[in-house]
Order: sequence, then structure tokens, then C-alpha cells
Amino acid sequence: SNWQLELFYYVAKHRSFSKAAAALSLTQPTVSGHIKALEAALNLVLFDRLGRDVQLTHAGEILYGHAKRLVDTKQAALQGIEELRDGLRGELMLGGSSIPGQYVLPRLLGQFQPQYPGISIVLHITDTMETLDRVVRGDLELGIVGAQVAHAHVTHTPFVEDELVLAVSASHPWADLASVSMDALATVPFIQRERGSGSRLVVERALADAGLPPARLRVMAEMGTTEAIKQGIKAGLGVSIMSGLALEDECKAGSIRMVAIEGLSIRRHFSVIRHTGRALSPLAQTFETFLQALTPLPLPSQDTQFHVTTT
Repeated sequence: SNWQLELFYYVAKHRSFSKAAAALSLTQPTVSGHIKALEAALNLVLFDRLGRDVQLTHAGEILYGHAKRLVDTKQAALQGIEELRDGLRGELMLGGSSIPGQYVLPRLLGQFQPQYPGISIVLHITDTMETLDRVVRGDLELGIVGAQVAHAHVTHTPFVEDELVLAVSASHPWADLASVSMDALATVPFIQRERGSGSRLVVERALADAGLPPARLRVMAEMGTTEAIKQGIKAGLGVSIMSGLALEDECKAGSIRMVAIEGLSIRRHFSVIRHTGRALSPLAQTFETFLQALTPLPLPSQDTQFHVTTT
């Protein structure tokens, strides 16, 4: 049995029945009895009993390696559970770039919080590059970003898909069109996100790949938030390519329309990023596991109330 293997491990480790018995708070006859039963079950002699000391036989040496792994695994499991039990209280710092931070994470946290009431979340919203920098520096254990940015010390785990779409105001000449051409896109005033934004990176890469260098766009304005861009679109300042997830409310209200661009589909995954060289705390580990289990992304129509700190 596993219990007998564990006893065998301690006798072999201490090279003594009496020391193993003391370490396990058992009597020496109990330990000896279990080892004899194990030897009988295996039909092997595991120890050479030489006076007070005991030495492992060849069969004992082989079994010792397996028994040690068993004990190590059991101890690691108990330690993990203990850490988890103690660790699931406290503050978890998360970094989110604009779109996942404003439109995805608050909804997910509304699901996470009831499962782990002992954990309070502090969510800092910046852009993809700043979130990446914070993870690299070690200020944040986990970040959720909107673009894959290669970095030697950061791993990306995709968890939710988003589509970037052409957004125009309801009063724009294109509002009722099913689609527009790539060339047409270069003729109208365009609003774009600031440098460092994951959305901007993704849009520029996709347009360049499709044969429209970003320099050809008639950029009227550059804005630091998605909300500002939405207000700009509604005010007739220009059109923009932005996250479909961020446009949910406006599309329902009819104030912004989504128009397809011929020959262009821009899909991207939001990614959970972490430092490759650092072990996650039990809190961060719990949240990462929660995110990995989310497929597809549940997006309730009613937003969960949640306090967000924008930095």
C-alpha cells in the first residue's frame, strides 16, 4: 500500500527502524510489522538488517527511488493546498490594456468574485506596452493585453477572441453600406488610437499586410481612449477601426454602425501575459486558471458593477 511505501521510505532515509518510528510518531514494532508485510507482499528482501543499522538491498534501492517520488508528490500536493487555502485572501493586482481592461475584465471579475470572496482585485488600466513593461519589471504578476508583442521574458496565453471592425456614425454616408473597399478607406478622415495601443498595432499590421500602408490613412485625430474615439465618431470627426466588443452598446442603440472592409478581416486574441522566470502567487495562479477555463467568453448584456482605477 502507499502507506507501507511511505514507511519504507522513512526507514530507508534514516537507515533505522527506531529513527523512522520516532519521525512518524509510531512504535518500532508497528514500523517493523508493516515493512515485513511489504516484503512478504513483494516477495523480496528490502533491507539487510545488520545490528542496529539497516542497509538497502539492491531491490530496496530500486524501490527507494519510486517511494521518494511518491512522498515528494504527496508533500508538494499538501503544500500546494495549504498555500491555496492561506493564499486565497488578499489583494490581486491586475493590469489590463484599454479594451480588455474596460470591456472584458469587469464582466469576468463579476463572475470571479463570488467564487473567491476573499480576493479583492485592483485593476490598473493602461495600454499594451505599459502593461507589458510592468510585467517585465515585476510590478504586476499578470496582465491582459490586446496585441501579441514579442518579449524574451514574457509568455502570452490567448484566452478571448475579438474582431476589429470599421465603425462609422449613423449619419455617415457609409452607414447603410454592407461594405467599402480598402481604397475608399484611404479617402475619409480617420481617427486612430495612441502609440503603444494594442488595437493600433493590430490594425496597422493588418492594413499593411492587406496592401494599405498606415501612412496612406487620412488621420484627423489620435486619441488615448476608445471612449474618446467613439465620441469622435458620433460627432462626425471621422471613422475608425476598433474593437467589436467595445461597440456593443452603441450598436444596440444604433448610434454607431459597423461596416465591412472588402478583403479584410481583423481578428485578434486578448492574451494573459506573465513573466517566464517568476512563479505566480497562489492568488494569481487561481485567476489564471479561472481565465483558462473561460471558453467561450460569457458576455452578459448587463454589466457587472465594478470599481476600476484608470492610471
